[in-house]
Amino acid sequence: MTAGFFPLITLLFVAFANNQTAPAPNAPHLQPGVLSTGLYLNEELGVRLPIPEDWEGKLSSGDGSLVDPAHPDSLLNRCSQVLVSRQKFDDGTGFKSSDVLFVMNPACFEEGNFPKSYADRDQIAAFVTYLIKIFRGTVYIPPSGVDYGADHTPQHTFIRMVGAGLRGADGDKGGKQIHVYTGVTVTSSGGYWLVWAGLLDDKARKQPDSAKLQLRED
Repeated sequence: MTAGFFPLITLLFVAFANNQTAPAPNAPHLQPGVLSTGLYLNEELGVRLPIPEDWEGKLSSGDGSLVDPAHPDSLLNRCSQVLVSRQKFDDGTGFKSSDVLFVMNPACFEEGNFPKSYADRDQIAAFVTYLIKIFRGTVYIPPSGVDYGADHTPQHTFIRMVGAGLRGADGDKGGKQIHVYTGVTVTSSGGYWLVWAGLLDDKARKQPDSAKLQLRED
């Protein structure tokens, strides 16, 4: 993968209105793919997502899985289809890192134009601004905002947003806080926006490339 990152700019999500009330087309209805030991595979989209030994994968096959369970009627949920989710086994910190892979129907998001080139800073900035509006209020956009950048392979452009903050450990009544990193990666595949979104502790954030999302290069 050839790097194409430019200097990161912090964007505060509080600066944008959450304009998501217009009627929307249907969510995608793709084949969910196949989950086997150690691997999620979706041939239709040309996607592979490894499942490391210390993670558990869950295939979403019409079970009503939502990208943002806290806001079930949001435009993000109404126009997205969850494909697979992963959760890391508790390693004693009280926090379980997790991520989700899903597709979004671009027809729902008329203001959002996926950048034609990873080097077009203006298009990327405009697209990220719109993504923040869509993801506002989810766990993937922390109050401190996000940094963003872009990189590419010969066939795909990837838009990435990253952030960080403190989050309470699962089940901890004493207020223990864990430093958590957020990440959202968006690319275009098969006429849809393919999105990976994660909530990761420091160890999970440093997982090797072999454990990350892989796209077929035709």
